[in-house]
Amino acid sequence: MTQKIIIDIELVEKLAALGDTMEEIASSLGISAATLYNRKRYDQEIRDAIKRGKIRGIRQIENVIFKAAAEGNLTAAIFYLKNRAPDKWNVKPKDDNIEPFKPYM
Repeated sequence: MTQKIIIDIELVEKLAALGDTMEEIASSLGISAATLYNRKRYDQEIRDAIKRGKIRGIRQIENVIFKAAAEGNLTAAIFYLKNRAPDKWNVKPKDDNIEPFKPYM
């Protein structure tokens, strides 16, 4: 009989927040990526931990970009506005009839 591997949910969430891939998380846990993928498929708690971690990591980066933009970093401000308010800040061509560039093959 095989023994069920215990997975540290808090560590999974922390690693996901750092941007680790599933393979990196599995390696840090000392298990194979296949085991982690399999457990994720059947274990809601693991899926939730990965999701929470990814959200937390994205929020941290958003905050860094926002802070840099608020402190006068023009590149960060442009990046932030283009991604958070694309309808207003993305550059659009003046002529909608312009065909996209197609390189010769």
